[in-house]
Amino acid sequence: MRSIARATSGYSGRKNLLWVSGGFPVALFPDRAPSSVSTSPRPGDVAQINATDASTVLRSYGVQIQLTSNALADSHVAIYPVDAKMLVGYASADASQSGREDRGRVNKGTDYADELARSSFRLRNTQATMLEVAEETGGRAFMNTNDIANSLTIGTEEAKAAYMMAYAPQSQKWDGKFRSLHVKVNDPALKVRHRPGYYAFDPAKVSSRQKEEHFKSAVADPLPATEVTFLAHALPAVNSKLGLEFLVPSNQIVFERAAEEKRHCEIDFVVTAVGADGKVLSMDSKTVTADFNPAVFSSVESKGIPFRMQVDTKPGTESYRLLVRDKLSGRVGRIDIPKQPF
Repeated sequence: MRSIARATSGYSGRKNLLWVSGGFPVALFPDRAPSSVSTSPRPGDVAQINATDASTVLRSYGVQIQLTSNALADSHVAIYPVDAKMLVGYASADASQSGREDRGRVNKGTDYADELARSSFRLRNTQATMLEVAEETGGRAFMNTNDIANSLTIGTEEAKAAYMMAYAPQSQKWDGKFRSLHVKVNDPALKVRHRPGYYAFDPAKVSSRQKEEHFKSAVADPLPATEVTFLAHALPAVNSKLGLEFLVPSNQIVFERAAEEKRHCEIDFVVTAVGADGKVLSMDSKTVTADFNPAVFSSVESKGIPFRMQVDTKPGTESYRLLVRDKLSGRVGRIDIPKQPF
């Protein structure tokens, strides 16, 4: 999901992700149960529950889950899960089932009731996850319907009526806890879909390790990255050297205030050669650290930051991945270009 968020971040406005699947096995927000469905088994349910319960998952992957939530929020991605199983019942009541257990004994009485309980719990658990993902991202879940085409149509149509709202939190306590948001309209007949809140992380204090993991994911990801948008131009190769020109708009980069009214920035320019199998064959990188005085910064604001570099061409290269990373924020942009034009 963070891959999708990274790939769509540079596109303005709300994005509705229509996710058609036969199962949603992993809860995205295990510390927050959906308001519309209970995920707990009812009395009498005897389903085999994995020992790794929600609290253990949160302890092990809490930061990753929270970062994923905020990444989807920052990219304005709303998830619309569509259950590909369509209208479903209980497997034990299916006419194709013999009604016998694995050892050939007929299920009856308490055995049959236990099987119904297991089927019920599995179904409710899957649907609860769908509802949870939709609710936490401001989307809508579609299940127990054979009309998948209409579900896709509704999800697409809802993208046409969206408003962008923003606010600055008064509390500057960045403790990583969940903060709720509520949006109300004066017409009770209207249904407002929005994410219920965010995790209070200070974006300026992302750890170096998290930034590095984010960058490595962007390099290896099959999808491009648009957190930083930029222009790039490939020059004809000369003496096995490929020339590349970059232009990064100033509004894509974080500038810190430095001494003497200067503005400080740090930018990585990276070029990777990729083979036909998708593996990275080589990686060249250059880091630009600059402190612009007011006059130069004024020019940078209007014209952007240009950069040129050369890389060695590698045999077997099928494409190049050009990356720009803002080192202060950790945001990454990536453009993929084929080898042929060179």
